[in-house]
Amino acid sequence: CGASCPKPTTLPATDVTYQSATLNWNSTATDFEVAVKAVTDATWPAEVAVSNATSYAVSSLAPATNYQFRVRAVCDATEGLISDWVEGTFVTDSLPCFVPDGIQVVSTGYTTATIQWNADASQNQWSIHVWNSASDFVFDAQTNPFTVTGLAQNLEYNVAVKAVCGGGYTESEYSDTITFTTGQCAQVNGVNVTGITSRSAVVNWTPTGAPRYKVEYGDRGFPQGTGTTVFVENGQTSLTLENLAADNNYSVFVMAICEEGVEGAWSERYDFATLEEQGIDVVNGNMNLSIYPNPTSDATTIALSGVNGEVQIVIVDMNGRTVMSDSMSCEGDCTKRMEVSGLAQGAYFVRVSGEGVNQVKKLVVK
Repeated sequence: CGASCPKPTTLPATDVTYQSATLNWNSTATDFEVAVKAVTDATWPAEVAVSNATSYAVSSLAPATNYQFRVRAVCDATEGLISDWVEGTFVTDSLPCFVPDGIQVVSTGYTTATIQWNADASQNQWSIHVWNSASDFVFDAQTNPFTVTGLAQNLEYNVAVKAVCGGGYTESEYSDTITFTTGQCAQVNGVNVTGITSRSAVVNWTPTGAPRYKVEYGDRGFPQGTGTTVFVENGQTSLTLENLAADNNYSVFVMAICEEGVEGAWSERYDFATLEEQGIDVVNGNMNLSIYPNPTSDATTIALSGVNGEVQIVIVDMNGRTVMSDSMSCEGDCTKRMEVSGLAQGAYFVRVSGEGVNQVKKLVVK
């Protein structure tokens, strides 16, 4: 059989990649049978018939793997004229370090951005390059998506991603570059001052959505950084300034704090003046403060007797935060109706104060 059907001569495999190769041989025959397996496989798979060719392309191979192949000539299948097998070997290439694609920015913060990309299933480490004309960052990432940090607010950045393969021995090229812009902590607008008395005033401003604000105030025209600074928490947009000097000119600024270390620009300066001092006389030494109805769900009346002059009314919650303020002028007896329906249910303290007057009573909102 072998003499009448000469066996082929194998040639080196060509076009070898990490997953495919072309097997080659020499022979005068026209029909062949070919089989391919990993060297470590115990058995050969079923043969594949090849006609009118002395090469055969195989695919779906494993990367960095030793393979062997065998081929024999089929001179006359009817007569059983088939040559002996001849064998050859080849090794597939290592898996390439594929370039990530589909890079996108899925979210941005004031100093952060979350980057996402498409990557080969074998990859688990990447290098993220973020830069602009003023700064340059490189982040080592083991997760996809990945959040880059330490950026500046309201700036445009470029970003590209490359894969790091083989435990750091090889790297891909960088992906296409895209751009993004970080968020901006908005400047506070709408600053105004209400409820001005000789000793106090209420600063109000338009909310920006920030969780925290910084208020700085002082004598009119003071250099910023030298005034009195107060922080306002929980998104509140008003602050009662107390212990002011009577008949004095003041300036006030407000700034939003969007997150730790991220501040907006200061508001425009707002100027105001406290009232002249108005003396308060306690009539016959007999002063009385009452609140009714109490408890209440919508409004309550603050009643003060035995006092002549202007007093301030401040309602504070159990955490000491001012939630409402007003004032009233008294001539012996005075009352002030205050709407409290907008307050959360709970206990509050009502303080009525002025020259020689400082009374506190508990108020319950139900």
